Amino acid sequence: MNNKNTPGHSGSEIRYLLPPQLSAPFCLDPLTLCGINSEDNHCFMVTRLDGYLLFNTRLPQPCRFGDVKDDICVLTGSSSLFFSTDSGCSFTEIAIPLEQEERLGKVKIDRREIIVQLYQAKKHPTFGLQPRLLRLSLSGDLIWQTRLPVVNEKRILICSPNVLPEDLPQTREKEPRYWVPGAQELLISDHILMLSYADYGTSGLGAWYAIHTGSGRLLWQSRSEPIAHTTALSGGRFILGTSGYGAFDSYLFGAENNISNHWPANGPCFETGEGKLMLLQSDDSNNDGQQLVELAPDSSLMNHNLSFPDGNHHIGKLLQLAGDKVFFWRNHGLWSWQAGKGLSRLMQVNTQSYLVKLLALSPSSFAFIYNKELGDSPNIHIFNY
Repeated sequence: MNNKNTPGHSGSEIRYLLPPQLSAPFCLDPLTLCGINSEDNHCFMVTRLDGYLLFNTRLPQPCRFGDVKDDICVLTGSSSLFFSTDSGCSFTEIAIPLEQEERLGKVKIDRREIIVQLYQAKKHPTFGLQPRLLRLSLSGDLIWQTRLPVVNEKRILICSPNVLPEDLPQTREKEPRYWVPGAQELLISDHILMLSYADYGTSGLGAWYAIHTGSGRLLWQSRSEPIAHTTALSGGRFILGTSGYGAFDSYLFGAENNISNHWPANGPCFETGEGKLMLLQSDDSNNDGQQLVELAPDSSLMNHNLSFPDGNHHIGKLLQLAGDKVFFWRNHGLWSWQAGKGLSRLMQVNTQSYLVKLLALSPSSFAFIYNKELGDSPNIHIFNY
């Protein structure tokens, strides 16, 4: 263990090493981590923050991590879900009646129920590529199911505010081969669930869907887009970002279940306590230097003179703590933004972004977890503010 103050921030930092099998941990509660044993995917591991193994729970089949909220943890198997309400000591199976060529996608816990995203690995003879969305009770009872339309199933045509459809070459129109869950998480704000599907195998384009969490009703679907960042805001609103094919834009979904605003910038976004929408520009959306900008109500970008000193680089997922403290991974470094203090780099580590993870432990603390090399024991740094 190493306990110290890190230059450049006002909090304290504690360092540990985690077991090498816990390569992708999640926060079970403010004092414990959990995850699937990466050696065989057959064990659920629970450790303290210092890496001390509390227990292993053997699983009946290989699983991947699904979601955790309060005292509920959900794992995803090949055709079943497994949930625990006792911190992972035991799991109960929920068998999912899958259709032909159907597979389990992402899951989301909402009000002690489970939302399950399904997709077709190959075209169904009746439904084509149309995926399903289910809401289940913990006893396995079906609360609702919704079949989602594939956006432009026969042809996906790229549309962008910056490029007219007639200006696009016809070779960019491709018949989709897949319609699989997007890389974005399932996000909920108020009564609205925002999720995405995409055709990564052909065009790389996808679409967002807004679902009423109580009824499963499809409220809205986007056109085909090169979908990128998705951010849940307060009041049933979301920021939807596009990146690719000349489109680097952000849209505000909310008013009357539709797009109500648009900005010519893309990147991870967050909402301050004052209700301001702040965006960290992506590495390929701005030729004038990567910076933090405010998304103004009149669709303009307000420059706060907060630019990065080292050019344009990929920015990882944002983590926001209480008091408008925001943290993120960028260019081999852990960065922060705090109201009144601007941007600062907390520490630098020579590793890649896919080997880095930020976990909120409490409203005032988070874990920075990284591997220097794939297969190494993960390092964990606990920051308290």
